[in-house]
Amino acid sequence: MKTASTNTPSKFLGWIENTSRKLHAFFRSEEWSRFKRIYKESTPIVLITVIVEIIAGLELLRVSKYYLLLPGLLLITPGLMEARGNIVT
Repeated sequence: MKTASTNTPSKFLGWIENTSRKLHAFFRSEEWSRFKRIYKESTPIVLITVIVEIIAGLELLRVSKYYLLLPGLLLITPGLMEARGNIVT
């Protein structure tokens, strides 16, 4: 009959202790402070981008009935957007 190893709990606790030390060292490192700085700087831009994307999606929903009436408009739109400002010159 096999018995449960008594080393299993101590191995697990040792792993937790080792991981805890590594995490503690990481959160006190310069790498973590750089990550926090980058996160703080990029979060507002990401939020603004999400809001603009939602507005663009809602606008596309609003004008989608025109795309259904004139399917060729979907093909012409990117070219018109690229030529904007260059039509007269």
